[in-house]
Amino acid sequence: MTGGKLREITEEAKSFAIGNKALAALFVHTPAGELQRQIRSWLAESFDFLSVSGNDASGGSTGQLELLSTAIMDGWMAGLGAALPPHTDALGQLLFEYSKRVYTSQLQHLKVPLMLELLRMTSKAYLTDS
Repeated sequence: MTGGKLREITEEAKSFAIGNKALAALFVHTPAGELQRQIRSWLAESFDFLSVSGNDASGGSTGQLELLSTAIMDGWMAGLGAALPPHTDALGQLLFEYSKRVYTSQLQHLKVPLMLELLRMTSKAYLTDS
């Protein structure tokens, strides 16, 4: 595996990741070591010449699996961190949408008690003014 080929793979992975909120969600919810293990497993299953059975010390197929999975992860991280004007990067967009959902959910929970309190205050003011 040449350095030029690894850079090409990293750039392709970066292009794939830019603005990819589904990939951002995967990154947020999967530990990095587990994600890299899954990538290595997929590579080994998808490309017979990278079988994990060739575990030689001279950087055989296991070394290539490690290099490829690292290149993919590096590209994904670079792409997920790339801003998309006028918005932020994919991770920032995901965080924004998540916080908006949490805020809306919390607001729904507050509406009922808030309405009851406003009703209580209004009726108390109405009764004292009469």
